[in-house]
Amino acid sequence: MSRQSLIGGLRSRDDAPLVAITAPAGYGKTTLLQEWADVDDRPVVALALDAADNDPVALARSLATGFVTAGLAPKEVIDTWGPPLSPSGPSTSWLPRSLATVAASFALLIDDLDVLDDEAALDLIGRLSTHVPAGAQIVLAGRTRPPFLARRRASGEVIEVGPKDLAIDAGGAAAVFRAAGVEVTDANARLLADRAEGWPAGIYLSALAVRASSETASQARIGADPFVADYLLREVFEHLPADQQTFLGRAALLDEMCAPLCDHVTGEQGAQAMLRRIEESNLFVIPLDRERTWYRFHKLFRDFLLSEHAGPPSEVEAMHRRAAEWCHAHGRPEQAVEYLLRAGASDQLGPLLCEVVRPAYFEGRLSTIQRWLEVCGASTIEACPAL
Repeated sequence: MSRQSLIGGLRSRDDAPLVAITAPAGYGKTTLLQEWADVDDRPVVALALDAADNDPVALARSLATGFVTAGLAPKEVIDTWGPPLSPSGPSTSWLPRSLATVAASFALLIDDLDVLDDEAALDLIGRLSTHVPAGAQIVLAGRTRPPFLARRRASGEVIEVGPKDLAIDAGGAAAVFRAAGVEVTDANARLLADRAEGWPAGIYLSALAVRASSETASQARIGADPFVADYLLREVFEHLPADQQTFLGRAALLDEMCAPLCDHVTGEQGAQAMLRRIEESNLFVIPLDRERTWYRFHKLFRDFLLSEHAGPPSEVEAMHRRAAEWCHAHGRPEQAVEYLLRAGASDQLGPLLCEVVRPAYFEGRLSTIQRWLEVCGASTIEACPAL
């Protein structure tokens, strides 16, 4: 799927020398940079970072080599470098200053920025972004936001591109399925895009799954097929620390989550810091308010977590009961009902349903009431005369 319209819009913003593309795995960040390199009429310096670039001197040399290859700097710059006295010594401090002297406009495209965790290496990229000559742009792509981005955001010199900008709509979903050799109607394409919340990798992998089976596009179970689960496991989940893996598996039981609710459900403390870490890492977590208090998971990521990492049934039931307890105590009785229904907690359902059925009835939500009563069962209703 072409991103030329997005690239054209970003390319035309001369007032923003820095472009930061931040999104989880599978949103097409690398593909976008590859297409950008093909369509930009300026000299392009493209660099895909790896673990070796955590050495700031090695990173500076890689960047300088790219500028030499693009004809933007003389070869002697690299040949005459000597070993630096410190990580911020002559070799690494040369590049930001020299960048400002480049006469030609250019595009510096840096992919996989999230592999950098060395402070000096990140500082080098940050200093580069403050020395961009007129007509040039630095484009950074990664799964996490670089630490220096807040300073640039305050100055209005950065364009931020996120998952919403990279999401695929119904037309894009149809194009992906047809490119995979799978026919799809416009209605099914809209349904597929909605199920995947525009996640390009999820749509593409589901197209491959349909092609490899006897299903039609209308039967595609985005998020349930092994193609998507295997991708999320290998590209996302396996790379996380053990404490994040455990937290995500437990938090996935919650339709919406905030730190106090997570702490109560897991029986541990520290959910606030964990949620911030997860959001900063772009782990398919979507904030629901400007204060970053309530969150929810991307549908497909939550499906994956629930199917693979929710824990044993007895533990899941206990966590659902604790979630219901917290919601009831904090003025969310309907959410409490939902969690008790999942826990099969018939002993607690009757009195709680008495609280929510009458308000729901006067709001005209008869189908919701019918679902509650069908799931809770006749024995629960008979055991509670008021209900």
